[in-house]
Amino acid sequence: MKHIFYLISFTACLSVQAQNQSSKIAAIRAAYTAINTDIAYKVVNLDNEILLEDHPGEVPDGGEELTGYFKGKEVKKIVYFLGISRGNYQYEYYFDKGKLCFVYETFDTFLQIPTGLDLSKTKTIFEGRYYFDNNKLIAYKVKGTSPYSPYAASDLPQMAADHLNRLIKKR
Repeated sequence: MKHIFYLISFTACLSVQAQNQSSKIAAIRAAYTAINTDIAYKVVNLDNEILLEDHPGEVPDGGEELTGYFKGKEVKKIVYFLGISRGNYQYEYYFDKGKLCFVYETFDTFLQIPTGLDLSKTKTIFEGRYYFDNNKLIAYKVKGTSPYSPYAASDLPQMAADHLNRLIKKR
Protein backbone atom coordinates (compact mmCIF):
# COMPACT_ATOMS: atom_id res chain seq x y z
CA MET A 1 0.00 0.00 0.00
CA LYS A 2 2.85 2.36 0.88
CA HIS A 3 4.48 1.72 -2.52
CA ILE A 4 1.26 2.55 -4.35
CA PHE A 5 1.05 5.88 -2.49
CA TYR A 6 4.63 6.75 -3.49
CA LEU A 7 3.97 5.77 -7.10
CA ILE A 8 0.82 7.91 -7.26
CA SER A 9 2.64 10.86 -5.62
CA PHE A 10 5.57 10.55 -8.03
CA THR A 11 3.25 10.38 -11.04
CA ALA A 12 1.31 13.43 -9.83
CA CYS A 13 4.55 15.40 -9.42
CA LEU A 14 5.63 14.52 -12.94
CA SER A 15 2.24 15.58 -14.29
CA VAL A 16 2.41 18.97 -12.52
CA GLN A 17 5.97 19.50 -13.76
CA ALA A 18 4.95 18.71 -17.36
CA GLN A 19 2.00 21.12 -17.12
CA ASN A 20 4.28 23.82 -15.70
CA GLN A 21 6.77 23.32 -18.55
CA SER A 22 3.94 23.38 -21.11
CA SER A 23 2.67 26.68 -19.74
CA LYS A 24 6.20 28.15 -19.82
CA ILE A 25 6.65 27.09 -23.45
CA ALA A 26 3.24 28.57 -24.33
CA ALA A 27 4.30 31.88 -22.72
CA ILE A 28 7.61 31.80 -24.64
CA ARG A 29 5.77 31.21 -27.90
CA ALA A 30 3.46 34.15 -27.14
CA ALA A 31 6.49 36.39 -26.46
CA TYR A 32 8.11 35.18 -29.71
CA THR A 33 4.99 36.07 -31.69
CA ALA A 34 4.68 39.49 -30.04
CA ILE A 35 8.35 40.29 -30.71
CA ASN A 36 8.11 39.31 -34.38
CA THR A 37 4.89 41.25 -35.02
CA ASP A 38 6.09 44.49 -33.41
CA ILE A 39 7.70 46.87 -35.90
CA ALA A 40 8.60 49.80 -33.62
CA TYR A 41 12.17 48.88 -32.76
CA LYS A 42 15.40 50.78 -32.71
CA VAL A 43 17.61 48.60 -34.90
CA VAL A 44 21.36 48.41 -34.33
CA ASN A 45 23.27 46.67 -37.13
CA LEU A 46 26.94 45.69 -37.05
CA ASP A 47 28.53 44.29 -40.20
CA ASN A 48 31.91 42.82 -41.21
CA GLU A 49 33.96 46.00 -40.83
CA ILE A 50 32.75 46.78 -37.33
CA LEU A 51 32.79 43.18 -36.15
CA LEU A 52 36.31 42.69 -37.52
CA GLU A 53 37.57 45.00 -34.76
CA ASP A 54 36.65 42.27 -32.23
CA HIS A 55 38.72 39.59 -33.99
CA PRO A 56 41.21 41.07 -36.50
CA GLY A 57 42.28 38.80 -39.34
CA GLU A 58 39.39 36.35 -38.86
CA VAL A 59 36.96 37.39 -41.58
CA PRO A 60 34.42 34.61 -42.27
CA ASP A 61 34.15 33.49 -45.92
CA GLY A 62 30.52 34.56 -46.27
CA GLY A 63 30.58 37.53 -43.93
CA GLU A 64 29.25 38.22 -40.48
CA GLU A 65 26.38 40.41 -39.32
CA LEU A 66 24.86 41.17 -35.94
CA THR A 67 21.53 42.97 -35.59
CA GLY A 68 19.83 44.01 -32.37
CA TYR A 69 16.21 45.07 -31.95
CA PHE A 70 15.64 47.35 -28.96
CA LYS A 71 12.56 48.80 -27.24
CA GLY A 72 13.99 51.69 -25.28
CA LYS A 73 17.04 50.24 -23.54
CA GLU A 74 15.67 46.71 -23.48
CA VAL A 75 16.80 44.19 -26.09
CA LYS A 76 13.99 42.13 -27.61
CA LYS A 77 15.76 40.22 -30.37
CA ILE A 78 19.27 39.63 -31.68
CA VAL A 79 20.01 38.07 -35.08
CA TYR A 80 23.53 36.77 -35.72
CA PHE A 81 24.54 35.64 -39.22
CA LEU A 82 27.81 33.84 -39.92
CA GLY A 83 28.78 32.75 -43.42
CA ILE A 84 31.34 29.96 -43.63
CA SER A 85 32.77 28.14 -46.65
CA ARG A 86 30.13 25.36 -46.63
CA GLY A 87 27.04 27.42 -45.76
CA ASN A 88 25.43 29.92 -43.41
CA TYR A 89 24.57 29.87 -39.73
CA GLN A 90 21.87 32.07 -38.32
CA TYR A 91 20.96 32.44 -34.67
CA GLU A 92 17.90 34.39 -33.54
CA TYR A 93 17.87 35.17 -29.82
CA TYR A 94 14.61 36.33 -28.19
CA PHE A 95 14.34 38.13 -24.87
CA ASP A 96 11.36 38.59 -22.57
CA LYS A 97 11.71 41.12 -19.75
CA GLY A 98 15.45 41.31 -20.45
CA LYS A 99 16.03 37.55 -20.17
CA LEU A 100 16.79 35.07 -22.90
CA CYS A 101 13.69 32.96 -23.52
CA PHE A 102 14.14 31.37 -26.95
CA VAL A 103 16.79 30.69 -29.59
CA TYR A 104 16.11 29.64 -33.17
CA GLU A 105 19.20 28.30 -34.97
CA THR A 106 19.53 27.26 -38.61
CA PHE A 107 22.30 26.03 -40.85
CA ASP A 108 21.84 26.36 -44.61
CA THR A 109 24.35 24.44 -46.69
CA PHE A 110 25.37 25.41 -50.20
CA LEU A 111 24.20 22.95 -52.84
CA GLN A 112 26.78 20.61 -54.33
CA ILE A 113 27.10 20.73 -58.11
CA PRO A 114 29.57 18.86 -60.37
CA THR A 115 31.99 21.81 -60.40
CA GLY A 116 31.87 22.45 -56.62
CA LEU A 117 29.37 24.43 -54.58
CA ASP A 118 26.60 26.63 -55.92
CA LEU A 119 26.97 29.67 -53.65
CA SER A 120 23.69 31.13 -54.89
CA LYS A 121 21.52 28.26 -53.61
CA THR A 122 21.20 26.84 -50.12
CA LYS A 123 19.24 24.13 -48.39
CA THR A 124 18.35 24.19 -44.70
CA ILE A 125 19.80 21.03 -43.18
CA PHE A 126 19.47 21.97 -39.51
CA GLU A 127 16.90 23.76 -37.36
CA GLY A 128 17.11 24.06 -33.61
CA ARG A 129 14.53 25.53 -31.25
CA TYR A 130 15.67 26.08 -27.68
CA TYR A 131 13.41 27.24 -24.83
CA PHE A 132 14.91 28.91 -21.77
CA ASP A 133 13.65 29.90 -18.34
CA ASN A 134 16.07 32.00 -16.25
CA ASN A 135 18.89 31.16 -18.69
CA LYS A 136 18.32 27.43 -18.16
CA LEU A 137 17.36 25.20 -21.03
CA ILE A 138 13.90 23.74 -20.33
CA ALA A 139 13.12 22.17 -23.71
CA TYR A 140 14.48 21.88 -27.22
CA LYS A 141 13.53 20.50 -30.60
CA VAL A 142 16.00 19.87 -33.41
CA LYS A 143 15.52 18.78 -36.98
CA GLY A 144 18.41 17.60 -39.13
CA THR A 145 22.11 17.63 -38.37
CA SER A 146 24.44 20.57 -37.89
CA PRO A 147 27.78 19.17 -39.05
CA TYR A 148 29.82 22.27 -38.30
CA SER A 149 28.34 23.73 -35.12
CA PRO A 150 30.95 23.95 -32.38
CA TYR A 151 28.32 25.11 -29.88
CA ALA A 152 26.09 23.20 -27.50
CA ALA A 153 22.66 24.39 -26.36
CA SER A 154 24.18 25.17 -22.97
CA ASP A 155 26.46 27.73 -24.69
CA LEU A 156 23.57 29.75 -26.14
CA PRO A 157 22.87 32.01 -23.10
CA GLN A 158 26.54 33.07 -23.00
CA MET A 159 26.60 33.60 -26.77
CA ALA A 160 23.50 35.80 -26.47
CA ALA A 161 25.13 37.81 -23.67
CA ASP A 162 28.33 38.22 -25.72
CA HIS A 163 26.37 39.41 -28.77
CA LEU A 164 24.37 41.83 -26.63
CA ASN A 165 27.57 43.26 -25.15
CA ARG A 166 28.99 43.76 -28.66
CA LEU A 167 25.84 45.62 -29.70
CA ILE A 168 25.81 47.83 -26.62
CA LYS A 169 29.54 48.59 -26.97
CA LYS A 170 29.16 49.66 -30.63
CA ARG A 171 25.80 51.43 -30.27
